[in-house]
Amino acid sequence: MMKKRSGHLLFFSLFLLSPLAFGSGEFGVQVGSLYKNYNGSAEKSSAREGSLLIDRSFDRWRLGGGYQRASIDRFAPRDLRVEKYHADVGFSLTPDIDWGLSYLVIDDNLAPTDGGQVYGTTFLYRGLVPNTAVKAGYHYSDYDDFSVSQIKAGIIRGIPLEGMRLSIAVGAGYQRLDNDGKSVYIANARDYYLAPYLKIGVRRGSWHGTLGLAGRRAFEVAADGRRVSHHAMEFRRSVALQAGRRFGPLDIRLGLSHHEAKELPQSNGLQINTVGLSAEYHF
Repeated sequence: MMKKRSGHLLFFSLFLLSPLAFGSGEFGVQVGSLYKNYNGSAEKSSAREGSLLIDRSFDRWRLGGGYQRASIDRFAPRDLRVEKYHADVGFSLTPDIDWGLSYLVIDDNLAPTDGGQVYGTTFLYRGLVPNTAVKAGYHYSDYDDFSVSQIKAGIIRGIPLEGMRLSIAVGAGYQRLDNDGKSVYIANARDYYLAPYLKIGVRRGSWHGTLGLAGRRAFEVAADGRRVSHHAMEFRRSVALQAGRRFGPLDIRLGLSHHEAKELPQSNGLQINTVGLSAEYHF
């Protein structure tokens, strides 16, 4: 409970005490809804998630925060309820260098990851060659029974084409699980994972879309520390597709994904299919 309260305190402090909250600049709000189907799971049938993200940018600063709530239907008497709060801050050191810090806290009513905290930092450098950026990040997930260290790095290449713009991101993520406490929760997990990924994006006028592929991983931290897969699930391979359109300051996106996975305590194979809808508005 103390960890959860500390996350709430940090989240509200960043917004209420930061001068960015009162200055002029761009302000964005994103709401999203996601449905998951667990095909072949030994304990889950489906899940629903809702999220709220807020971004504030001013001069060379960016301030962000958000809330996620998930309800997972289980075959057991008690369903799973999860809430996550995150806060992050970014700063442009130079026109070519961005640096950021992030923090996320988990409130879980069943799993040992209840009260888990995720700390992270990211770095982006655009000055390597034209239309190319290098991005790297480190995240540390601190749970009561175990911990996870993650390093993720990749290269992003922008390719202008006639009437559209193509972007390609390729890299890998490394997760290392520290299970000195011999937690049964991750007994069937590997000590480490090395997951390659590929993301292709295209934009033409007001339309945009992405295709993403990722390899074997567990307890992955994504979206620069804004999301974490904290349940005992090993993702063997994933395919994600997103398409959207911008209507002035409003951006609407539809996303689909398919995951081949394994539940770690039961060592049970399953498939996870998701469909999500989000809307983002910039003031």
